[in-house]
Amino acid sequence: MNSNRNILAKPFMRTGRAILIAGGVLLLLIEQGSAQNSRKEAFRFLETVSDARLSALGGHHVALLDVYSGSYRSNPAFLASYSPGSAGLSSGRLPAGITLAGVHYQKAFSIQGQGVNLLTGVHSLLYGKMDLRSETGETLGEFRSHDLEWSIAGATRLTDRLSVGTTVSLLGSQYDQYRSSALSIRAGLYWLSETEQTALGAVIRNAGFQMSEYLSVKEQLPLRISVGITHKPAYFPARLMVTVVDDGYGDFRPDWLSGIEFLLGDPVRFRLGYNYRTHSDLKSDSRIDLSGVQTGLGIQVKEWTIDLSRSSWGRLGGIFQIGISRTSN
Repeated sequence: MNSNRNILAKPFMRTGRAILIAGGVLLLLIEQGSAQNSRKEAFRFLETVSDARLSALGGHHVALLDVYSGSYRSNPAFLASYSPGSAGLSSGRLPAGITLAGVHYQKAFSIQGQGVNLLTGVHSLLYGKMDLRSETGETLGEFRSHDLEWSIAGATRLTDRLSVGTTVSLLGSQYDQYRSSALSIRAGLYWLSETEQTALGAVIRNAGFQMSEYLSVKEQLPLRISVGITHKPAYFPARLMVTVVDDGYGDFRPDWLSGIEFLLGDPVRFRLGYNYRTHSDLKSDSRIDLSGVQTGLGIQVKEWTIDLSRSSWGRLGGIFQIGISRTSN
């Protein structure tokens, strides 16, 4: 009888330690984030979602059941649960002719017997041509501007159920002759239940600093702290997810994302999401306002996956995104 109890207690104790580690790190991250008061933020493009699948589900969710390499910008710890090599690209069209683009490549390695998954990726916002005008409004010509992020991410397992990951990114921004650069770091934890029906995640995004400033004006990166959960109810063909985001401005004022992914057979996924911040920022006085509502579709054919999404910005229009990825063993 005692031996049976010990057998049952071991996985419970491992899970308990994993949750305690995750909780301790999360409390530290929240304390650090709450200390960032009344700051001016640069490089806000870091909060754009380049991945079509996550965009359809509402945004940067930090807990997923079906992890994949393209979600590294939301939680780098996802990479530890994804062993095949993969490559992918994504593109989106925003209002005012702004183009969103991303590309990534991921591979698994073994370092001193420890499995480590590494990824490199590029994420960009291209603002196209803009008119250059004088103080009196005279047109002097045109100029281009862009934001660029180059990332290296790595992840490994701390236990059978708990993973940790980190992303280091070099940032560059140019508006006409004005330039700025910065270093950004993301760190994440990811826990998957033994039944693989529940996942928890915690992430700190965009911790870092500017290396060069616009006109010598010092600004901070958009620090964000997120916690989330995803659950697949028994006998229900869908995954439900919620993520809470702290913007770090003094008092705790959480934003939240919610999403549902319907499993329509093995190759097809239908996705529906809601972004509270987008809705509150863009909502109008109309009786029906779909700002912040996001939809999408995923189709997998052998090693290829195609993801489509459409995010509503109310009267401003919306964002259409497409992602294509390939997995190789």
